[in-house]
Amino acid sequence: MWAPQVVHSFLKEHDLGCPIYDLPLTKLVKHNHKISALSTIIKNTPTFFKRFFPQFKLAKNLRDHRTDIILADYDPMLPLTGASLGIPTIYLGHQPVLFKYPAFTFKALLALAVNLYMMPTKKHMISSSFFEGDIGPIIRDEIRKQKVTKGNHILVYLTSSIRKVILPIMKEFTHFHFEFFPNKNKNYFEYFASCRGVIAPAGHQFISEALYLDKPILVIPQSGQYEQELNAKMLAKSGRGLRGSIKSIREDILFFLKHINNYPFCEPEKGIKFIFHDDTDKAIKIIDDKINMVLEANKTQKQRVFFRTQNSCCYECDR
Repeated sequence: MWAPQVVHSFLKEHDLGCPIYDLPLTKLVKHNHKISALSTIIKNTPTFFKRFFPQFKLAKNLRDHRTDIILADYDPMLPLTGASLGIPTIYLGHQPVLFKYPAFTFKALLALAVNLYMMPTKKHMISSSFFEGDIGPIIRDEIRKQKVTKGNHILVYLTSSIRKVILPIMKEFTHFHFEFFPNKNKNYFEYFASCRGVIAPAGHQFISEALYLDKPILVIPQSGQYEQELNAKMLAKSGRGLRGSIKSIREDILFFLKHINNYPFCEPEKGIKFIFHDDTDKAIKIIDDKINMVLEANKTQKQRVFFRTQNSCCYECDR
């Protein structure tokens, strides 16, 4: 198993019965709810040059296991290593949908460049998205198992740096109760399923889970991250959420709370395919079909697949 050092202890706790190897991790550097492109490049430059030795070991691992196909999320190392050995890669994740929405702003072009780096062999892609995806969102078991109710609290999921900006504003809205997360002392999934509404960044997984739970959501996209800005734009077009910004956060929160009982806020925009339900079962079928198609195209009879997840583990399993 290959995974970044930060998750080794978690994996060892689950005793998966296989060795765990270190895998370089690409890290985003953020300042005040904004991604710093220059700081991110500087931060990851040493990792870029240190990846070659792990890549050599990974290539040996792939050869030893006679791997025929790779299922990857959003990391360049495994696909590049596989490509050097002639092993095809299938990508599964939200990021492939960005290729459907090109733009010519600096942020959009930077996002495209990052996508091309993170998904260097993009011949076979499956986009999972609440808008225009090949499949809809893949929802976690912890979310699917929850009983959805409508409580009186607003769930606020924001980093500590943004909390400092928002906390004084929240105190103005005394007729609402706010629950802040991350909070290790409270059950996040229960509070999520029972909240009246949500205020959070515009990450795709969080938005998808809020849509699945049918919760009104105000998103604050991280400045400089085109993916989050696109997510926020599409969320507003879906009628299920509102788009805010740090610059106008007080007015945005006031508007959101004032109209929260009017959810959905409007009808979905015509011409855009929105998917609000869990598409895990469909994802499994499409992945299986795609694997069979690629294996057939490569004229192989072997039945082993190597997985690599965005959250940093890869493992071998028999199909």
